[in-house]
Amino acid sequence: MKQFGRYEVMDEIGAGAMGAVFKARDPAMDRVVAVKTIHASALIGPLADQYRERFTREARAAGRLAHPGIVTVFDCGVEGDTPYLVMEFVPGRTLEAALDSSEHYSLDKICEIGQQIAEALGYAHANGVIHRDIKPANIQLTGSPERAKIMDFGVAKLTQAQVTSTGTLLGTPSYMAPEQFTGMSIDGRSDLFSLGVILYWMATGDKPFGGDTITAVSYKIVHTEPISPRQLNPGVPAALEAIILKCLAKDPAARHQSGDELATELAALRGNAARTSISAIRPPPPAPAAVSGPVKPEETISSAVTMPLGSSAQIRQSALNAQAPRPKQPTAQPAAERTPAPEVPRRVAPAPEPPRSRSKAWVYVLAALVVLGVLWGVGVAKKKREQDAASQALQKAIEQRVTQAVQQALPPATGTVPPATPPDNTPTPPVAEAKTTAPAPAKHPAAAAPKEDKPMPLPDVSGFPLRLEVAATEPASVEITADDNPAQTYSLKASGVIRAGAAKIFQVRTDNAGALHLKLNDQDLPDLGPVGSPRTVRYTAKSLTAGAPGTASAAGRQGSTGGPGQRTAGRTQIGLVATNLPKFADFSVSVDGQVLFDRAGALEAGTDMISRTDTIAPGTHTISAFLGNKKTNKGVMHEVTADFPAGQTRTVRVQGHFTGHRGPGMLMFDLSVE
Repeated sequence: MKQFGRYEVMDEIGAGAMGAVFKARDPAMDRVVAVKTIHASALIGPLADQYRERFTREARAAGRLAHPGIVTVFDCGVEGDTPYLVMEFVPGRTLEAALDSSEHYSLDKICEIGQQIAEALGYAHANGVIHRDIKPANIQLTGSPERAKIMDFGVAKLTQAQVTSTGTLLGTPSYMAPEQFTGMSIDGRSDLFSLGVILYWMATGDKPFGGDTITAVSYKIVHTEPISPRQLNPGVPAALEAIILKCLAKDPAARHQSGDELATELAALRGNAARTSISAIRPPPPAPAAVSGPVKPEETISSAVTMPLGSSAQIRQSALNAQAPRPKQPTAQPAAERTPAPEVPRRVAPAPEPPRSRSKAWVYVLAALVVLGVLWGVGVAKKKREQDAASQALQKAIEQRVTQAVQQALPPATGTVPPATPPDNTPTPPVAEAKTTAPAPAKHPAAAAPKEDKPMPLPDVSGFPLRLEVAATEPASVEITADDNPAQTYSLKASGVIRAGAAKIFQVRTDNAGALHLKLNDQDLPDLGPVGSPRTVRYTAKSLTAGAPGTASAAGRQGSTGGPGQRTAGRTQIGLVATNLPKFADFSVSVDGQVLFDRAGALEAGTDMISRTDTIAPGTHTISAFLGNKKTNKGVMHEVTADFPAGQTRTVRVQGHFTGHRGPGMLMFDLSVE
């Protein structure tokens, strides 16, 4: 249509199950208005004229409402067979659009929007008008800063009349109060239940009564309790949770008795909102509680998008039947109490009894055979295990005797060869061997070790792009992983040496970092740390020019003392202390562009603390820290340049300040060197 009455249509704003909304111009008042139409299909049946009269009466009642939280109704009329309402045109967006876009709100904003809606409902209820369809789609957010305005007063009651007479539910069951399904009387407390559903969604990101069908949703609203908001989002304050659960009480008498009462509690909670925030990261919600026993169609409400119902009395009786226990049926007098006829013996068995007895006998025989088979199998398995254990014990004893004989025949070596080390003809990459002295002639020929157990010289790794040599000044345990090959573990004595080759990368783990001296392609690498400290490092081709992870570059190590960027001789330590870091954010620290520490975020709420010490070359270094989301490259980064004198320890301190609940834009931290 191009026109409704005197109102000229400019554009269509939206459409839904009840009708469509148009942006129009009122030429008489020279203003822009919103025209909401009601589909003719919603006004069918023998009482169609009565519905239109009721619609006009409700629209006039809504037109008497004048409140900043309610969209004003200016006029109503009928164009052809289509009734329409003329309302205030409010630019902005609906609360449903904001929540569907995963937008989350602070505690202050949740309480503010809830307070505005509660105050508007309190005013409407005091004037005898009940909305009956409070949901995010009927809440318009307008202005800057945004405030909430309720739409569609005067439409919902028409929908409710249709439910009673035609058995068709038009609306959004997820937000309806239990009494709207059971046919009980409805008052303003039903609107407050719907507002509680909205507050629950804003605080947790989930609806309290979910389901794949309208039947499942309606059953949960009437019969089950929602999951505690703090289970879904630990950041929800206990006071806000208590308000939400009070709104969602099944019994209207247990809810807030007026919108003003609810608004007062939300206003009191806003006093602490400046010091409270709700985390946007929530643990996955627990699975909904299963309904015990089958749900019979007559005990629930059955529907798809348009849900057929019976009369309100039938709905009420169906809900009561679902909760009330079934009366016990009178039992007949037991047959044993009846006096049998004298000529009928009591011990006469029924005709089919003999066949059942023979079938039971076969069952017993089969069961006995199965049990015997199981026992035989268990005995065979036990005997096999005993034989295997004896064989392993004998083999172990033989190996121990051979090992003892070999140790007696060989002179002391500077390093130990791990038992699992293969000979030098093993396919690439060659596994590192311990440096040992030339073996002396065996004193006991009978105890000579096999060829594969003889000590080998250091392997030739010249054909590998990366060649690592590890020398120990004190006993140390070393684990080396070359590329994707399995890790090899060595127990080095003082002056022990091992070598290994790799194509791309080495990973070295040790329990005594200060006792090791490492060379990569014959180039000295920085010391790993103090004696007795554990350490894990990774080396690639970049380590030849940029230094090992956590150290200054090779050029910096060779520089002289002096101005910025130059290095001095010796070593120094850098201590990293980071506190109050949100667990859901990525966090990394780099020294001169080389990663010193990197931690990926986790899908959980709360904060984390990090404390560690690393060794770097002395001199002037630039420390950079990042907190945010590396995948999207969004977050906060700070840098600080400071001098690290030789032989000293300087602490890099990161203090996080999590000021929001969504997005890296609300993450902040301080970076300092002490």
